[in-house]
Amino acid sequence: MLAPQEVQNTPGGLLPEGKTWYKEKNRGMPDSWSQFINPAETKTVARLLKNGTTKGNTVTGSITVRELKAVSAWVSAARIGTEHDGMKISYTLTLSSAGLVSRVRSTYALAEDGTTYTSTVDSRYTGWGSKVSVKTSAAAAVTTKFR
Repeated sequence: MLAPQEVQNTPGGLLPEGKTWYKEKNRGMPDSWSQFINPAETKTVARLLKNGTTKGNTVTGSITVRELKAVSAWVSAARIGTEHDGMKISYTLTLSSAGLVSRVRSTYALAEDGTTYTSTVDSRYTGWGSKVSVKTSAAAAVTTKFR
């Protein structure tokens, strides 16, 4: 699996001159501050629905990174170290009238060098089932190396 990421390349930036896309093999998420929960994964959504509490069109709950790795190819591919397996991710899923995930809000705390950082990621999802077109990046704009 390749997970290209568009990176704004400023002078002196991370990418070589003229490159705007970075490609890395076998990487699920671009970094630790991204949305952990991928609503396109049926196993992930099924686990969150099972673990959570439903009220109206929302489901709230929590799951550990270890539990999420067991059901999510997205998180498993991210190569998150086992030292984070016990980290708890609190989540709220909002479901559309069709029962599809329209919003995911996740929150987790990460301690580093004695300081705890809390991250909340709020993602919206629309157009489920719509026809899409994905175009490959120009090969000349893609790199697998940083400066």
